[in-house]
Amino acid sequence: MVWSTASVALSPSLNATPFSCSGGNGGDSLIGLKSYPSKPLVYVRRIGASRHLSFTWLPTQNGPVTRIEWEDLGLGIRDFAIDPSQDLMALVVAGLESDDNDGLDLVIALRSMSENKPHPNAAQAELRALVPFEVGTSFIQIVDDVIGVFFWVHDPGLIIFNWRTGKTVVRVTDRRIPTGLYDFAFLSSRAYMITVASGRGSIEIYAFSGDVEVTLSSQQQAQSAVQQVLPTQVAVLELPPVKPGKTVQRFTSHSGPFVGRRTPGRPFETSPDCKLHVMELSYGDQQTRFNLFVRNRYLLSYASPYIDSGETYTSVKKSWDEWGPDHARFLPIMGRFEWLRYVHGERVILPSLPIRRVTGTSSSARLMMTLDFNVHPKRLDDPVPFADESGATSFVQHNDVPLDSTLFEAPVVSRLPFVARLRELPAFDDGREYSGYMIDHEHLIGMRSSDDLDSTVQLDVYTF
Repeated sequence: MVWSTASVALSPSLNATPFSCSGGNGGDSLIGLKSYPSKPLVYVRRIGASRHLSFTWLPTQNGPVTRIEWEDLGLGIRDFAIDPSQDLMALVVAGLESDDNDGLDLVIALRSMSENKPHPNAAQAELRALVPFEVGTSFIQIVDDVIGVFFWVHDPGLIIFNWRTGKTVVRVTDRRIPTGLYDFAFLSSRAYMITVASGRGSIEIYAFSGDVEVTLSSQQQAQSAVQQVLPTQVAVLELPPVKPGKTVQRFTSHSGPFVGRRTPGRPFETSPDCKLHVMELSYGDQQTRFNLFVRNRYLLSYASPYIDSGETYTSVKKSWDEWGPDHARFLPIMGRFEWLRYVHGERVILPSLPIRRVTGTSSSARLMMTLDFNVHPKRLDDPVPFADESGATSFVQHNDVPLDSTLFEAPVVSRLPFVARLRELPAFDDGREYSGYMIDHEHLIGMRSSDDLDSTVQLDVYTF
């Protein structure tokens, strides 16, 4: 749905539910909102590095808050991912010593959210992989029948499992990883992209098989003729050329979560391929930052479903001028995202910006901005109201606006169209401003916190 025809109620007096959680002497680790388009938005809270996990389905216009809480999962976890549409939680236990002392075991327990029991659709209760170095920071994501774990500390690595069959279908943990690999994101259950922070920067796209075991046995590893099956690189998309000394230093990406199943009884919901990747780039020693917006369906168009792992395939390589202007939007950074889940479908909610100090309060009135990239090309010239009864304004941006910067060899042109919707939010008397927003198909959540770790974090849940 294009926001030029949408009206969203955001007034705190209309359809708003405050929801708070306590800090507990700094012991609570607020993992964040796990936003799923096929279910009411789920808030997940983990207590420290503990065995305690709770799920809260936030209220809708027709339903109250509901909760599932596990005070003792039966194991300590360091990370997790969930897919409520499959009643699945993947619990990561890392740092375990392996039996052969060749590295560390990465263990993922597959449990049902509703009962905290081994998942009935999983071939085995745990997924296990030997990692040749310390895992460090990691990111885990579920996409239908696969689970991906991307980790980095001294070296990055990527392991993808088929959780239903128990097979390891992608394992890249050695020097074959591209120099400068910075981040990872699924495009589908059989394709992914990585970001490369080296030189001008690039996006690399890979296809893989979902049912081929790639882990070699000890006997196979001893046979030099046996090669591990690797994912097939299908495309390299370069970013704008930069001047000497202005190379990409950081290159992160974020998008909304995948879900395995549609919601029964719901007539309309977001299409699985209607996704947006919001990337952040930092250039040079001054860490000058930009946002890059790219639609998932464009990136996925390079990965044919008929391409499997280990194929002989000539990867497509395109310069920025060949792909970027028509399929991306490159903009100066528009605020710092403090929380994840700020993308749903092809819509992104930006961090709010102060617009003026309000007399008698300790905070400022703020401007909320939403960008929606789900704009049909034939509707670019449709009339868009500049204001509505809620006080919000909208406009369509489809012309290219060259971005001139001392970082790049030439002005950067991009013209992927979007609808921008702006809304002024009042200042809060207590001075606790929104530190960020999260969004799904029927919720917009404002996160209000303070610098005091012992204070509550309040979630203002808006429904529309």
